[in-house]
Amino acid sequence: MEFIAMQTRQIIEEMNKAGHVISSIFMSGSQCQNPVLMDLLATTCDMPVLIPRYVNAAVVHGAAMLGAKAGSADEEGRTEGLWSIMDRMSKPG
Repeated sequence: MEFIAMQTRQIIEEMNKAGHVISSIFMSGSQCQNPVLMDLLATTCDMPVLIPRYVNAAVVHGAAMLGAKAGSADEEGRTEGLWSIMDRMSKPG
């Protein structure tokens, strides 16, 4: 698990050097239920790790987000941005 945390830190550092701004880690799936790994990631990367409210329903939740995107189309076919939908529908657990 330490390797995963260290590798994640290296990836984040390189992405931030390239101009991205990564200040938190959003997790999903069964690994969210591993408190040791979540603590290692938070400590090693020195940033918060956010876990979704619906850990066991990540696929269904993602499908709902895509449905919200499709359903947001106005008369001219413009839709709400997917990032905006994800932000609105993803609340920390």
